[in-house]
Amino acid sequence: KPDILHTNFIQYEGFIGALTGFSPIISMPWGSDVLVYPNDSFLIRLITKYTFKKANMIQCDANIVKEKIMEIAKIPKSKIQVFPQLGIDLNKFNPDNKDNSIISQLGLDGETTLIMTRTFKPVYGIEYFLEALVEVVKEIDLRVIICGDGPLKVKFEHFAKRNNIEKFIRFIGQVQNEDLPKYLNIADIYVSTSLSDGTSLSLLESMACGLPVVVSDVPANLEWIKDGYNGFVIPRKDSVILAEKIIGLSKNKELRHKFGENNLRIAKERGDINENFKNLESMYKKLVIMNDD
Repeated sequence: KPDILHTNFIQYEGFIGALTGFSPIISMPWGSDVLVYPNDSFLIRLITKYTFKKANMIQCDANIVKEKIMEIAKIPKSKIQVFPQLGIDLNKFNPDNKDNSIISQLGLDGETTLIMTRTFKPVYGIEYFLEALVEVVKEIDLRVIICGDGPLKVKFEHFAKRNNIEKFIRFIGQVQNEDLPKYLNIADIYVSTSLSDGTSLSLLESMACGLPVVVSDVPANLEWIKDGYNGFVIPRKDSVILAEKIIGLSKNKELRHKFGENNLRIAKERGDINENFKNLESMYKKLVIMNDD
């Protein structure tokens, strides 16, 4: 007999929660369950609509997700609140959480180090990053850290070997969250080539470590990254422009420092898990009061 039912991924836990008939429900979509999956079939879109209709309140992490929810379910915007899904722990993700011994362990002797921390799935467009690297290594000396795992890992490793860029890349595998700041803090630039995203915690983690970024132009990224102010925004699937931006930023230490400082400030202002959790607590309290009435 809980006071509130809090559900997540819409087509799975969210749908099951809606079927229980329980009230009040707070629904917290993750991004792809709103931006991608409802486009796959009429049935999935119907399930998504039903689940949102049964929710008393909805929390999402980006305005683009909110707009899509309103389009699918035709519910009033007053039921939806937008803030990062809790955010990140700034005591963990900050520029001071370093371990320089990792540099020698990985043999990172390039002038610039890039890092990507996305899962090896099609939605994250990692192949476009690898394609860009084929051109980048012709211009500058760098090393690349790729933290993550997934079904496309073998494909990506084969691509790197086939295109003679494997010596520049360290495929680290899955990294525990508490160790991730140590890898971010030995890098110079964070890169994300996602094709669809809500607010990316991977992006916020890199920003909190003071990294400049190069990211794809998914709408949720544009809510955090202003092109030329705290990073570069490139068209999705465009490995040519991505290579140009990586090369330019690698050669401009002053600009990297400027972008990184702006990102650190933004992460502190908008990405703090402690502050964002207060927003979630406020939603809980409203639902409890609503239920008592």
